[in-house]
Amino acid sequence: MTTPGSAGACTISTLLVDDSDVFRKSLRRLLTKHFPAMTINEAATGAEALRQDREHELVFMDIRLPDASGLDLTRRFKSEHPATAVCVVTQFDLPEYREAANRSGARGFMLKDSLTEQALIGMVRAVLDELDH
Repeated sequence: MTTPGSAGACTISTLLVDDSDVFRKSLRRLLTKHFPAMTINEAATGAEALRQDREHELVFMDIRLPDASGLDLTRRFKSEHPATAVCVVTQFDLPEYREAANRSGARGFMLKDSLTEQALIGMVRAVLDELDH
């Protein structure tokens, strides 16, 4: 949940769901650089993501996980926590994945290969604006 942070900033609870440790660490590094009050949890599998039984305001979700479909997890997260913003992150630039992510309730769709710092920051700021920060 969003709570007041230091220096008037608000914390935002974020979950990174990706089987690549390198990608999760890179994403974490960028997020903490620009949003130091952000609370970040990580999951490498669908099972780990589901064990995180608290509501997150922002979830970065890989489409392909070793034990689950990120699209199925997105649907589940959105049905249990409709206010959660889910951004699907993938290396597969396929129209059917974009459409499926949209149907699953994802707030955004980003390609890992072309994910820029500016695009990531813009996505998070848009979510923060929606939460009235």
